[in-house]
Parts: sequence; C-alpha cells; structure tokens
Amino acid sequence: KYKALLDAGVLTEEEFSAKKRQLLGI
Repeated sequence: KYKALLDAGVLTEEEFSAKKRQLLGI
C-alpha cells in the first residue's frame, strides 16, 4: 500500500522509510 503511494509520488522516500520502520516496529 505504502509502496503504491511512494510510486505515485505521494510519499517521499524519507516518509516511506519512516512509515515502514513504524509498521515493522523497529
């Protein structure tokens, strides 16, 4: 889901990474 937003340019690379860490609980 977030990958799609990233590809669409909605999320920046930084935001994507932060969200991914959040989801993974890292």
